[in-house]
Amino acid sequence: MRFSKKAASEIRKCQEDFGYFCGKYLKILDKKGRIVALNPNYAQRKFTEAKAKNPWVYVLKSRKLGITTFEAAINFHRTLFTPNYQCLVLAHTDSAAKAIFRIYQRFYDMLP
Repeated sequence: MRFSKKAASEIRKCQEDFGYFCGKYLKILDKKGRIVALNPNYAQRKFTEAKAKNPWVYVLKSRKLGITTFEAAINFHRTLFTPNYQCLVLAHTDSAAKAIFRIYQRFYDMLP
């Protein structure tokens, strides 16, 4: 597939800059049910720092901090831009796995 120079440049920027990709292209449902850009919150930034030090970090946290959504964004980015990379959605119940998958589906559906 061939892209214009502008499109190719934008794709490279998204591939190289996860923060840019999140803010510009990934959409989430906020706590009020609105579709908004994914701009990392404090907990998500701290999670990123912890993962940079140790990729096998365990997250013992309260609920509703957005860690699942942010981890989905990381995996979505890797899957989109890394050839032959695969991601598996796994949770403690079928309904939880489906809810997590809907996050990925929204990311995909909202891409231009």
